[in-house]
Amino acid sequence: MFAWEQCKLGDVANFSKGTGYSKSDLKGTGSPIILYGRLYTKYETIIQNVDTFVVPKSGSVFSKGGEVIVPGSGETAEDISIASVVEPAGILLGGDLNIIYPNSYLDPTFLAITISNGKPHFDMARRAQGKSIVHLHNADLKHILLKTPNLSEQKRISKIFGYLDQTITLHEEKKRQLERLKRALLQKMFADKSGYPAVRFKGFGGNWKERKFGELGTIEMCKRIFKDQTTDDGEIPFYKIGTFGGRPNAYISREFFERYKRLYPYPTKGDILISTSGSIGRVVEYTGQEAYLLTSQSNQTQVL
Repeated sequence: MFAWEQCKLGDVANFSKGTGYSKSDLKGTGSPIILYGRLYTKYETIIQNVDTFVVPKSGSVFSKGGEVIVPGSGETAEDISIASVVEPAGILLGGDLNIIYPNSYLDPTFLAITISNGKPHFDMARRAQGKSIVHLHNADLKHILLKTPNLSEQKRISKIFGYLDQTITLHEEKKRQLERLKRALLQKMFADKSGYPAVRFKGFGGNWKERKFGELGTIEMCKRIFKDQTTDDGEIPFYKIGTFGGRPNAYISREFFERYKRLYPYPTKGDILISTSGSIGRVVEYTGQEAYLLTSQSNQTQVL
């Protein structure tokens, strides 16, 4: 067993800054560049591919591969206390980026993970300065304390988290593909004005029939519940208009739940619930779970 050692970041790394570019400098082609704002929205721990480009200016800073970059400004201290590794060489590093060059005893990916998730993350947030916009400078980073194992263990830790990030990215891309497929099928598999859907399963034909909602079942309005009748925790999940069809963030007591079930209309398994205000038209099928599927702001229509 090897003990983890504590050190100051300034003792195990060198520092520099990126050079100024803005969104207005971006072009369709040119040299790839990382702008600090994209660290919040685009990039994960390891940056391998860059999809923004500029025409290089004199004195620009290019990556050598293995730099750790930290945003120099942002909206909150938590936002800017993150880091990524620039894996390829030849990437332009834009302004408002703090650049860290770890020495040979510090794995860049391990350092980036530690900055974004470990105790250094909170130390950095504490050192950030400013109100509406907060700033973090290399002079602040030099005083951040790190605890590190030997290089071999650092690399093992980096490898497992790199694998997890890759797996997450693959699942996110698969999710985007499925969402695109769903949107396309929603457009194609429901009847248009002609009465026919563009895409049908084999063996089905003829026009779709048009009916009024009221002909398909009984429609009832569920009884309203008010916000002060809910709690932040409890036994029975309570769905407000903002969480209808998603995850609840409020609860009611079982006693309250049982009393309402006796006094007012309550859905049974297979019923369709439709929100009638706020997020109008949001639809879910009630599957029989113990939950009060009403809103504290308005009623919902229950279609039986």
